[in-house]
Amino acid sequence: MIPPLYLRFRDAFASVLDPRTHEISWLDQQVWAGFMRVWGDETACLLTEDKRFPTGAFEVHVMIAAGDMETLVNRTIHDVEEWARQRGALFVTIASRKGWEKIMRPHGYGHWQSELRKEV
Repeated sequence: MIPPLYLRFRDAFASVLDPRTHEISWLDQQVWAGFMRVWGDETACLLTEDKRFPTGAFEVHVMIAAGDMETLVNRTIHDVEEWARQRGALFVTIASRKGWEKIMRPHGYGHWQSELRKEV
């Protein structure tokens, strides 16, 4: 079953995805199969996935977010962090555009890696 909260933000998620790499139907399937967990409320929503390391350790990765930024930053991400801590995750990670680094720095997030991309 696809959660109603996801459906509420589905169009917003679709607008952020690069259709050359991720189609919204792929995201639908990830949510439906339970590979992505849905977080939020009527004002904001984000999706997380577990990323496992060869040692068995894991991180909780924020895949995509939409909605009210204040809710995402001051409420939703804290719920994700607490849940990750209770499950024994090593990290919560957010892969996104550069602006999120500045927004999340006061909440304990810091730059970890960079990825450079060139279209060919």
